[in-house]
Amino acid sequence: MATRDWYVPDESRTSWAFLLTGSDEQKASFTSDIDGIEDTSEITFWELGVGNVDTLVSTTAAGVGYDDIGSEKELLRDLLNTLDKYRYQDTIIITPSGTEIQSLRRCLATTIDSDQPSLRGFSHLHLEQQLKEYFNQTLSDHDFEQERRKRPREKHGSQQQITSSESLREFWQIWKQIFSLLPATELRGKQL
Repeated sequence: MATRDWYVPDESRTSWAFLLTGSDEQKASFTSDIDGIEDTSEITFWELGVGNVDTLVSTTAAGVGYDDIGSEKELLRDLLNTLDKYRYQDTIIITPSGTEIQSLRRCLATTIDSDQPSLRGFSHLHLEQQLKEYFNQTLSDHDFEQERRKRPREKHGSQQQITSSESLREFWQIWKQIFSLLPATELRGKQL
């Protein structure tokens, strides 16, 4: 099995996909039987930044009520369509914690019933696990708790389009600070 060269001095390389998801209403909560994880039961916006060691190559955001997206189902389809160009390209989806990917899977399973949505073709890791295991820290040590993150904002002059918030860049910056101190096996993530 060939090993992957994780640092490639090419500014356009997109090895990592930083995914933030959220809900406008934090009222409808879900508590898992596993580890007492609490999470919202719907996703009303997402932000995706793809990048590498040197830069975030591109960022995009979507939300219910913007760009002709009228429901969670349309929002999730838009996310899957956006992710498709990175599928089977050795791209790793990085989320702040494990709850984002669990929530995404749950929403895909309950919202998009006939299309058989899939997250296969990606690896995943979550930042909080790496912070806990290797640095004895949490996201709150970096002022990046879910409550403090900013949601995507409206584009200047347009109430129908949104753009990524500063939170996505902050997330990438935290990752950039720690990734070189992690074991190479951790950087491969876990297959979805």
